[in-house]
Amino acid sequence: MYSLSEFRDLLFHIQEHQFNKEDLKGAFERLNLSFCGFENKIAVDRFVNEHNGLSEKFNLQKWAKFEQKYPDSFSSMYQFWCQKNIRNKQFFGQTIHLLFASLFELIFNFNTFLFDT
Repeated sequence: MYSLSEFRDLLFHIQEHQFNKEDLKGAFERLNLSFCGFENKIAVDRFVNEHNGLSEKFNLQKWAKFEQKYPDSFSSMYQFWCQKNIRNKQFFGQTIHLLFASLFELIFNFNTFLFDT
């Protein structure tokens, strides 16, 4: 299946860059991103079957070895997900805790309002 963005990229691209897994890993580190997986379901399923589960699914070094073994796995382009790393996990945890505490208080007050009237 093809998309309009792939068609545009094929015919009208201004400048094309080719990346390998090591290039992606370096870019993720420079941009403070975490790799979250590839979109290619066939390649992902094959990779998971060969590695006995999902534990290695986010390891780009393992993916590089996999692609050497199966060079046609990503014949068109890499399509993947990534996310920004959280710099201050303690602050994030405190924020989530306050959010849930506020949500609990709101629900409790709403239930009190409903059942006390």
